[in-house]
Amino acid sequence: MIINILNKLYNLPRFIRILYLILIDCFSIFIAVTLALKTTNQFNINFFNWIILVNILISIPIYFYSGIYYNITRYIGSYTYYNLTKLNIVNVLFTFLFGLIFNLEGPKIIVYIEIIILQTLLIISSRTIIKDIVLKLKKNKSNKVAIYGAGEAGSQLLASLRLSGNLNTVVFFDDNPNLWGKKSIKYQFILHQ
Repeated sequence: MIINILNKLYNLPRFIRILYLILIDCFSIFIAVTLALKTTNQFNINFFNWIILVNILISIPIYFYSGIYYNITRYIGSYTYYNLTKLNIVNVLFTFLFGLIFNLEGPKIIVYIEIIILQTLLIISSRTIIKDIVLKLKKNKSNKVAIYGAGEAGSQLLASLRLSGNLNTVVFFDDNPNLWGKKSIKYQFILHQ
């Protein structure tokens, strides 16, 4: 049942999927601000409201402008994560400056630093979970593959096959005795002679 729901979500038009990502990001910002204020004992409803509102109103357009919502989910990687980190620093900095310019009551600087960290972690975590779900939905367990070569080329091939989502790599073969019998969480390096 859950797989059917996830498949339906995955097959929605791109515009609707982007709206879901925006909702997830808004929720992540809400949680980040709440946790930052609560853990530093500086929760005040007055600046809680304006920080969330301004942060969301700044973050979402900046994410759009930077192309974060147009990345194909299953291909996101470290570049996207570094980019999100930089964008969140800019977003929270603009939020802080907004409070200064309009002379709004706000928390100490440490809260803004904590918001950057939490907002980045929550958004990156949500993207990683979505990526893993998408790859899981695309994987067809009946198409099992073996890769010859457990070195760098084999690792690159494995990464490509994982992204394609329709093949399940189950074993590596290699003629290097140093790799024989090695195991990872999902794969076993062996050689059949």
